[in-house]
This record gives sequence, structure tokens and C-alpha cells, in this order.
Amino acid sequence: MNTKKAILIVSFGSSYKKARENAIEAVEKSIQKTFPSVHITSAYTSYKIIAKLKKQDIHFNNPQEALEELIGQGYNEIFVQPLHLIPGFEYEKIQNTIKNTNHSKVNITLGEPLFFKDEDYLTILKAIKKQWTPQQDECLLLVGHGTEHKANKCYERLQEEWNKEKLPVIIGTIEEGTDKVLEMLKQGNYKKVLIMPLLLVAGDHAINDLDGEEEDSWKNQLKALGYDVTTHLKGLGENPYIQQIYVNKTKSLIQEEKKYHYIQNPIEIENKSFDIIHKSMKNTTVNPIQLSLIKRVIHTTTEFEYEDLIQFKAGIEDKFVTALENGCTIVTDTEMIRAGISKTLATKLGVKVECYVGTPKAYEKAQSNNTTRSMAAVDMALETPSPKIFVIGNAPTALYRIIENDNPDIVGVIGVPVGFVGAEESKEALWESEIPSIITQGKKGGSTIAVAMVNALLREAVKVLE
Repeated sequence: MNTKKAILIVSFGSSYKKARENAIEAVEKSIQKTFPSVHITSAYTSYKIIAKLKKQDIHFNNPQEALEELIGQGYNEIFVQPLHLIPGFEYEKIQNTIKNTNHSKVNITLGEPLFFKDEDYLTILKAIKKQWTPQQDECLLLVGHGTEHKANKCYERLQEEWNKEKLPVIIGTIEEGTDKVLEMLKQGNYKKVLIMPLLLVAGDHAINDLDGEEEDSWKNQLKALGYDVTTHLKGLGENPYIQQIYVNKTKSLIQEEKKYHYIQNPIEIENKSFDIIHKSMKNTTVNPIQLSLIKRVIHTTTEFEYEDLIQFKAGIEDKFVTALENGCTIVTDTEMIRAGISKTLATKLGVKVECYVGTPKAYEKAQSNNTTRSMAAVDMALETPSPKIFVIGNAPTALYRIIENDNPDIVGVIGVPVGFVGAEESKEALWESEIPSIITQGKKGGSTIAVAMVNALLREAVKVLE
């Protein structure tokens, strides 16, 4: 099959014609100049801007429409280069669009936003320095959009790079407002402020939020406090050095002979993953065992939401580790959990891992008592007196059965069943009981979460013994 290539350049968009031409179209022309033989088209992720322009009889596709159009025209190698600054919600929209596009016979590759790799920050800093000369008593105030997405940390990272250069630069965002910026300006004892948009396009936000004539514009707020304020309303897309960064990212995206540079050492891969997780967490000052468990769950799911969802009853983590050190039994509600628990770690501690759900006896007990096999399995586990940690990632009925038994052999419960029926309620009931437990709030949880928690606790117990 012959390869027919196209580049789809995706930006948030702008309804301001001049800003659109000076920034977005300038970047597109730079990319087109670099790849004269490749078909290039564009799309906007902002449905609001698309609708606004449509009223002016100006048509722009959204990414879905653009991809479908290219596929319909026979392009089977499509490179999507975003012009977004950070890998936030808009970037995720593009990722989801590609994922949901029917392209079984088409290769669609997504490129990087402006701030993505470690080396991007210094490169962007150098590009901005090309259009700014520091003046005495002056601070450069770069104002980005900001977001509730975790990618907002990109702005903090850029601030760190400016701080390393010991240059009078402050990063602010429209979302966060001026309070933090005003405090930093006050601490720096500056007299003059140069406001520049940290935005691809100097459109609505730059013209109105930063340089508007209203009292609450950034310019007028600073002037009211006695600062000598100048605004430089040019988007990053107008900077030829930023344009070149996008060109280089596109080059990397569509190079003919791809060279893959990746970490091969499994320990190094895991260490790097946990380092990224640690840096991205909101709170790393919790109990070390709790922190280890939370990190393992995030590592398994890539969802930082679990930092808030996991709940520990007081002292439960130490109680579990002590029981594991002493070789207690772990009872799971699924074979999947039992299989996922590290045999190496369990063997070191003399810990047995049992699952009774699939046994003929559990089936018979469930039939005769008109209960679920998960409930029967709990009863079977408690027939033999010995300390036990129950790990429930699937069956809410198992949790209810444990609560009803309230057996002294129950050291505690990891209660993380997932689902829409009974999962949330059973975890709430466990939490309200006297049984020591770790749970996930809400409907989320599951076998993989349970395995991650158990293996984290086993690692902590082995550390103690070593």
C-alpha cells in the first residue's frame, strides 16, 4: 500500500483575525516551508471559537472532522502536531479524538505540545529571552492561561528555570489571578513591569484580561499600585524561535527513520516512574507506609485521584505490616488478586495467600445457604483459627459477610470492591464498623488496586525484617 502523508496542525484557535494570522498561521507556514511536499491542514479544539467564526462565514474543522476528512481523501499516514502549550485538557481532547477515530488502516501519530520534555523548558526560556532585554528595576511578567489540570505544574517548572537564571521574571496565570503575582512583585521591590502573554496567540485574554481598560485588567491593577506598566501583546506563535521549536517537534514526529531512545533497565524504569509520581503528588508528608501504598496504586492506575480516594483507619498500616511480619494468612475474593500478589515477598515472610471462591465447597455452601460464593468463601476462611487479612476487590457481599462475622481472627480488611451495585455502600459499612480497614471511597477500586496495596504492604514488611 502506498503511503500518503498529511500533517494536521491543531490549536485552540482564535477569533481575532490579526492574532490568528500573526501566530497560528505563522507557525503553520513555518511547518509548511519545512515540509513542502506534505499536505498540511489545520483544526481548532475550541468549539466556541469554531462557532463564532462560522457566524462570520469562516470555517474551521474540529480535530474529529479534520481527521475524517483526511482519511476520506485517502491519507493513511497522518501526523497530528498540537500547538497547545501544555499537555492539559485540550491535549487530552486530541488524544481521545485519535483514540476514538476509526482508523484501522491509517496510522495516526500525535506530537508533543510546547512544554513536554525536560529540555523544552530551557529551549523556550532562551526563545523568550531573544525578544526581551532586561531593564533596571523592571520585572518581566509572563501570563499564561492556567488550568485545573495537573499540567498546570508546567508553569511552576518554567518559573524554576527562570529562577535558576537569576532573572527578574514572574510567571502568572489568568486562572489563578493576580494575588500571588502581586506578592512576588512586592517581594522583588520592582518599579516597572513588562507584561507579556505566555499564550500562543495574543487574542481575547491578552487584549482584554491583560491590557483591557477595565479596572480589573492586569495592567490597571498594577498601575493602581504604582507600578510603571508596559504591555507587549505578541503571542508566542509570533516568536520565530518558538516557531522553530514547533518545526523541530514536527520533524521529530515525522522523521523517516525513527530512532527509539528508551530506558531498558526494569529497575530504572520503576524508579523513574515513582520519581514522577512523587513529584506530581499533592501531599508527600503522610505516614511513609501510607505513602508507599498510595504510590503503588497510582503506579498501577496512573490516576492521581487515588491520593484522595484511599482512606486508612488510624494505625492500620502498622497493624498490617506487623501481621505480615509474623506470617499471617491473606484471604482474597478473586483468583486474579491471589495470582497478582508477589509470591517472592509472601514466601520471604512465610505468608500464605488463599482464595476459596472457586472451590467446590464454596459452591456447595452457597447453594445450601442461598448466598453468594464470596460469602461462603469468607465463612470457609474463618473456619480455621489464625490471623487473617482479607483483601476484597470484587465482591461487596464478601465485605458485608466479614462485617457480620466480626471474628477476632480478622486482623483487618483491604476493602476496595469496584462497581455500581453495592460497592460504595459496602465500603461505607466497613468504614463505619470497628474492623481495621483500608478502603477506596466511591465506586472505584478493583483487583489491580487490591494487588497494588497488598504488594506495597508486603514490601514494607520485608524491609523491616531486612
